Amino acid sequence: MTTVASQSSQLSAAFSRVQEDQTLPQSHIISFLAFCAVSACVLLMLRKAFFRVVCSSLFTHPLISISKWRVRIKFQETLWFFLFYSCSFAFGLYSALPQLQCWLQVGFHDVDFAQFAPLCGAGADESMRALCQCTSIDHMQSRFWIRAYFVSQMIFYMHALIVVFEEERRKDFYVMVGHHVITLFVVFLSYTWPILNGAFAVLMLHDAADILLYLAKLLHYSKQRDAVTTSVFVLFAVMFFTTRILLFPYVVIVHGTWLALPLWVACAMYFPLFGLYCMHIYWFSLICKMIKRAVAKKDLQKDIRSDDEDEE
Repeated sequence: MTTVASQSSQLSAAFSRVQEDQTLPQSHIISFLAFCAVSACVLLMLRKAFFRVVCSSLFTHPLISISKWRVRIKFQETLWFFLFYSCSFAFGLYSALPQLQCWLQVGFHDVDFAQFAPLCGAGADESMRALCQCTSIDHMQSRFWIRAYFVSQMIFYMHALIVVFEEERRKDFYVMVGHHVITLFVVFLSYTWPILNGAFAVLMLHDAADILLYLAKLLHYSKQRDAVTTSVFVLFAVMFFTTRILLFPYVVIVHGTWLALPLWVACAMYFPLFGLYCMHIYWFSLICKMIKRAVAKKDLQKDIRSDDEDEE
């Protein structure tokens, strides 16, 4: 019993020490922000090249024949975001796979598992021995790729914050701006503190629903069969409700690691995440309006975020 208590206290100490030991120095933070800002500018140029070279050729394809200029603009913007969220979600899964067993053992705590070495002797219980496997080389490589994932998210949302001012303004323009600002703050604080695992789970929950959202919009703009578009939209609505309404607060509150941090860091994480959840509820109310309109046998395909799409 004493051994178990001792292991538990050492485990808790490791959770707290890792935050002190791994906080990035100021010079690293400045370099991180500068690199992300420059990369975001490069990404904006790549976006314009993508529109000019790739999308222009797609509009002549028989399956995607789009004549109206306004719809073409929306299609290429949607395709850009669809490709990003698909690649981002796949990259996130690749980064997380080696850590799944570790997360099942200790939740989403950001821990330097090498600090558990003194607990991995002959007297360790079965759960502790499983935890000691997290010191493997696969785990360390996974930590590198998760950091790379956060860098890619920071770059993308810097670019997206600029793009949202270039796009046609929709009803939720200010909500979208707030979403991007909060996401940038969460990614920045998570990377620099660092508290990667919990924020990583939050970002992955977002990407899962966004893929289906942009796929449904692509099908709508390219005027594919209504049955196909509606089916994808229904899948999106189910995914959105599951990941952002149900799982999001569960991950943040139940498995969130921020309560073990200093009070100002915990507050700095929880208040923005609560703001994100309020945005999720707002967007889900728009989804419910679309579902209600479908039940009333009206057009489900209209983008409810737009002020006017009657001519489309």
